[in-house]
Amino acid sequence: MKIRLNIRWKLILGILAVVFLAYSISIYEQIKGLNTLKSRYAEEIALRVGKDYSLKMQNEINSKLLETSNLAKQIGMQLTNPEGERPNAIKTILNSVADANPNLTSVWASVELRNMSSSYTKDYGRVRFTYFRENGVLKYMQDTVELDGDNKTSLYYNCKVKKADLLSDPYWFSYNKKDSILETSIGTPLLEGSRFLGIVGFDISLEAFQTMVDSIRPIKGARSFVLSSNGSVIAANDSKLRGKKLQDVYNEASEALLTEKIAQNKPFGFEVKIGEPYHYAVLPVNYKSAKTSWAFGFAVPSRELLGSADNTTDKLWLLAIISMLVIMGVIWYISFKITKPLYRVNRALKNLAEGKIDESSKIKVDTNDELHDIAISTNELIDSMMRTVEFTTEVGKGNTNIDFKPRNENDVLGISLLNMKQNLDEAKRLEAIRKVEDEKISWATHGVALFGELLRHQETNLEDFSYHIISNLIEYIKADVGGLFLINDHENGERTIDLMACYAYDRRKYEERRLLIGEGLVGRCVQENETIFITDVPKSYLTIGSGLGEDRPSCILIVPLKLNDEVYGVLELASFEVFEKHVIDFVEKIGVTIASTISTTRINIKTQQLLEASKFQAEELSAQEEEMRQNMEELLATQEEAARKSKEIENLLESLGTASYIIEYDIEGYVIVANDSILNLLGMRRENLIGLNIREIDSYANKHFNEFWNSIKRGIPAKVKSELTGVNTSAILYETFIPIADEDDKVYKVMLIGQNLDEFVSLSEKNVTTSLN
Repeated sequence: MKIRLNIRWKLILGILAVVFLAYSISIYEQIKGLNTLKSRYAEEIALRVGKDYSLKMQNEINSKLLETSNLAKQIGMQLTNPEGERPNAIKTILNSVADANPNLTSVWASVELRNMSSSYTKDYGRVRFTYFRENGVLKYMQDTVELDGDNKTSLYYNCKVKKADLLSDPYWFSYNKKDSILETSIGTPLLEGSRFLGIVGFDISLEAFQTMVDSIRPIKGARSFVLSSNGSVIAANDSKLRGKKLQDVYNEASEALLTEKIAQNKPFGFEVKIGEPYHYAVLPVNYKSAKTSWAFGFAVPSRELLGSADNTTDKLWLLAIISMLVIMGVIWYISFKITKPLYRVNRALKNLAEGKIDESSKIKVDTNDELHDIAISTNELIDSMMRTVEFTTEVGKGNTNIDFKPRNENDVLGISLLNMKQNLDEAKRLEAIRKVEDEKISWATHGVALFGELLRHQETNLEDFSYHIISNLIEYIKADVGGLFLINDHENGERTIDLMACYAYDRRKYEERRLLIGEGLVGRCVQENETIFITDVPKSYLTIGSGLGEDRPSCILIVPLKLNDEVYGVLELASFEVFEKHVIDFVEKIGVTIASTISTTRINIKTQQLLEASKFQAEELSAQEEEMRQNMEELLATQEEAARKSKEIENLLESLGTASYIIEYDIEGYVIVANDSILNLLGMRRENLIGLNIREIDSYANKHFNEFWNSIKRGIPAKVKSELTGVNTSAILYETFIPIADEDDKVYKVMLIGQNLDEFVSLSEKNVTTSLN
């Protein structure tokens, strides 16, 4: 619900609000300044006090790291001893260090097992040597661990990978599995060059840091604490915090990114409310050799810093209340004097707002100030409104001829009313024009739809199609004469423009007319690919006749039927009435559609012709396929006969090779082929026989080589009896030499077929003996 206030109360409340806001901002800035001073003061204390104690802590840890470094050197030297002496040597050194440092919880060394035994070659597994105190008594423990692989979450593995000093976060540990102590581990790796051998170190109870923390009280109520790199509390005045992570106890520490800022080694602070507000200041301490950081800090109660600031704030509030009471009285008096005349002005304006505009609405104000000026302006407004009412009443009746003038160049309402009168006159004129344009658009749209429907039923007979189009077009645009020309391409390469249809006075006319491209207005239209429209028609060009006589048309319209800049024909139209612009645009638009339809029709006719030709070619192809099939059957029969004869020849040659001795020589008499029978007869291997000359194995050829071999090279076969010599054997053969010629009848090799008559005689005698038996 919206509350309505009069001006008097608005003045009072407005000024009071401003005063209250000003004082509130002032007090806020004062408190903000005090809080800033508190934070700066707390941080200065932390830096001043923390620097000494953090340096002391750093020196303490560094001294322990130096001790572990020296211990690592001593134990590293023992790893050069014989394997059997190494364990006792390490135990002796650890025992002496543990005995000399009773403040240490334990002294230990972890050595890679491969450095204790040469027979162990794996890169994991270690031996632990540990001296620890239990109830004040020094005890020893030794074991072997991680034989199945390194524990990658352990401190040992982390040191093994980084090869850096060890300074662990606090952890609870028990040596007797009963009592646990909070401790940290400090260690140094055993290195041989870059090779990791193990690690040596101490375990220190965190009670040692507690004494240092308890002694620090820089401000009353302040609390000291020491943090590890992960935010764990190493020592604190509040014993409940020891061993816990500060960010787990206080959300403010987590929001302040505690661990990230400790790792960045930067001082920082944050606020925590523990019953009362505390300011926490943290000073990181970095140990470079161990690549880690701890931190030292304070928690300072805010009340110790803001005691005087609270008193100052109370005084500021008291002064603000007294000032506002005084100002309220002054504002009440001034607002009463101002608002009384305004009531009269408000009443007059309210009458105007309600539509009551007459002389009785005018007002009188006696004060000689701004309120008097407001009254005069209000009365002038009433006069102007009365004249405006008179003007708008007449305009509402439709009388826009009434005289009206603005009061001056700044009379926005008067100028607007005058503009309204002018706009009404212009709107009437534009409405008449728009109505005519809408009728033209509607006429063109209807025509496009009409001819679109006509063209969807195109015929394959171009003459009927052309007459159908020209007759309907002349009827629709109210022309008197028209013709449709199409471009035809002839087989001799000539292109002509042929009259396909003409129409006049609802009578169909057939005329034979053919034009060349560029001839007459129609030919020029095709050549220029542009519409031609003339109103000064030559006397001899065209006349339109009727029952009452003949006369020239008033205009000629020639439109190219083009699609994608290609002309398919021409529309020629004539009329006694000059065509308007929208009619010419309509004919041009229809011309594109007609051209598209003509293109489609011609394609369909061409497609039909191609289909008929394709059908004829398919019949011829079918006959040719039948003839080819018969030829293929004859070819397959011939191939089968040739394969049969080839098999017979192959069997004959195989039989001949079995029953005869066959050698093939090249044209110079060197052996190139020999069958198994000749190899067995001569007792030779194939690779030894191939390449020998005929004179080396054939006695007849050796004696008569020149005459004998030249005759064979001329293609004359020969039959001889000769002795063939092999390895420790020879045989008498009856030889037949057959020259082998190429397609040019040129001898390129010689085949020898030999028969051994002694084998036939032996075989014959054997058969006779078998028969007698």
